[in-house]
Amino acid sequence: MTRSPLHNLVLFLIALSIFGTIVAGVHYAAIDLPMQLANPAPTNDALNDPGACARCISLCGVKIWDSSCTNRCLRSCDCIPGGCPDR
Repeated sequence: MTRSPLHNLVLFLIALSIFGTIVAGVHYAAIDLPMQLANPAPTNDALNDPGACARCISLCGVKIWDSSCTNRCLRSCDCIPGGCPDR
């Protein structure tokens, strides 16, 4: 019994998709994965911790004798969005 051309086409497409999957997996394991491991994502640092700014301002509520406390907190590195350039 001979196979129909449609049957041969379907077998060819299935084989081609399996081959493409294998090539993509080898490419990922050989090239993409080592590059991802060599350049890890940056970690978040605590330099601009919004909690430190809030703690500073909340302590100013306790220091009622120091009227410039809030202004000092707002000028500190913890409350500046970009942080201090010297850090």
